[in-house]
Amino acid sequence: DKVTRLALTKLGYASRPCATRTMALSSAGYQDFSAYKARMNRQLGQYLDDSQTDRLVHQYGSDVEALIGYFERDPASACTLCASRPNVAAEIRHAVASEMAIRLDDVVYRRTGLGTIGYPGPTCIDQCADIMAQMLSWDSGRRAAEVERLGLYRRHLGLL
Repeated sequence: DKVTRLALTKLGYASRPCATRTMALSSAGYQDFSAYKARMNRQLGQYLDDSQTDRLVHQYGSDVEALIGYFERDPASACTLCASRPNVAAEIRHAVASEMAIRLDDVVYRRTGLGTIGYPGPTCIDQCADIMAQMLSWDSGRRAAEVERLGLYRRHLGLL
């Protein structure tokens, strides 16, 4: 709210009330977060432990319910991609199917949090690339190009 007012003032526009201050996010489809989280722990408990469910509810809000379908269709979607990160395969599938992600670097660094604390390692990258290649019908050349692009992105950002 303060930043918006300051920006409007600096740009010479009249200040107006911030509409997003009381607006619910699209992924906040619940009134009582604790009760919602408890319900999700019960629903997702057959696929994930409580810490994973808590992480996903905090990250996705009520959009976590979209992941349930992936778990039901393929229980392996609840498996972590690699030992260094808690992310599960369903998160990659969700990014592609529901968030229009078409680039490996987008999924790793912006959609899933895989790269938030640094490069997740080749095992995570390979798992992620395999899922995306299958979903987006990438041939081996496109898959290799996406992995290479991710490497260039890392070098550009100094994330080596």
